[in-house]
Amino acid sequence: MSIARKWFSNLFSEPTYIKECNRHPCDTVTYRWDVSPTWSPCSATCGNNGMQHQLFHCIHVAGSRETKVDERFCSDLASPKEERPCNRFPCVTYSWDATDDWGVCNETCGEWGTQTRRMACRKYLGTQTHSLVADSYCTATKSDSESRECNRRACYSLQWITNGDWTSCTQTCGTGATREKVVLCKNITYDDREQVLPPRFCKAQDRPSITEPCKLEPCEGFSWEPTNGWTNCTKPCGELGVEEKVYACVSSRTGNHVSSDLCGDSVIIETRECNRFPCTTYKWERTDKWTPPCRQSCDDDVTVDHQTRETHCVQLYLNGQTEVTDDFFCNHLPRVPEIRECRALVCDEYKWIYDDWTRCNATCQTDGVETRVPVCVRNGEGKQNVTVASHNCDAASRPPTSYRPCFPDNCYRWMNYAII
Repeated sequence: MSIARKWFSNLFSEPTYIKECNRHPCDTVTYRWDVSPTWSPCSATCGNNGMQHQLFHCIHVAGSRETKVDERFCSDLASPKEERPCNRFPCVTYSWDATDDWGVCNETCGEWGTQTRRMACRKYLGTQTHSLVADSYCTATKSDSESRECNRRACYSLQWITNGDWTSCTQTCGTGATREKVVLCKNITYDDREQVLPPRFCKAQDRPSITEPCKLEPCEGFSWEPTNGWTNCTKPCGELGVEEKVYACVSSRTGNHVSSDLCGDSVIIETRECNRFPCTTYKWERTDKWTPPCRQSCDDDVTVDHQTRETHCVQLYLNGQTEVTDDFFCNHLPRVPEIRECRALVCDEYKWIYDDWTRCNATCQTDGVETRVPVCVRNGEGKQNVTVASHNCDAASRPPTSYRPCFPDNCYRWMNYAII
């Protein structure tokens, strides 16, 4: 088609042609419910709730032809479902009923007390009792006796009990003294009988503590008082020298110096600097400590193969004494590390392996069995398996002994003989 013809064809729509089809009368198609004379099974076999309904199904009507179809085609039509009661008579049941009172409990205390009573099988019509019947009617549900717990209580209990007595005061004079309520360990039985026991029997319980302050006469007091003296300086030179103020224990009543034991250790130490002038020199000194730690056993996860010896900075005094000081004072000096190799460990591994199969024990008349027994072997680094005593291996992981059938060799052979 030329360009001009395409251009003219786009100016007009394509013509549409229509013709008649299926011009004949249609059959009338309808659906309806068809009710059956059959009723559904009753919903209960007895009692007051049994119901059943009349069965029905959906029918497709096309002219004079009717066909049973799925119920969804009649879902728009009212359901002709009709119900009626059925099997409306009392149900027969069997149940265990108690015939006696509860018996005497077999324990007075503890965790095992029980008591029982006899039961009998009774027939029921609906909810009404009817008569006693044979036990076989009820054996599927219970037994001919019933039991329950009784007297489930502790036979005794260990307790801390306080009374009206008090202990002596913690001191004879002064302030701060206290006294404590006397607490006893007692065994209390279920019938409230009490017995005093040694304290160790109640150690699992929290012991109550009831205290109160004591009112006592003032005591002679002792206190640390400073003197005019100072201790010797701790260093002859350097930057760490200190000296302490000398204190004396003094009686508050007489003002005299007394034994330091009367004042205790509660003294406040007063210090001051001393001999703070430069010493001769500093140096790095090796210690006995090597880091990091080497592997000590085959179970360690450490993979270190060498160690470095630690060093610290020491201060040299004029009298030849040395003292460890901060590394800052030695940072200007060379610090040559000392390195050593870690000792290599040879670790053995013990494991179970199977030995060779034993010789077949078969004879010409019977088949035999070959046996393979597990043995314990040691396998070290670069070593072959070496059989060792069984106690070196884990007994729990020992594999079972293996067996397999074997058969005899040919029991017949060729022989030369002469025919006469």
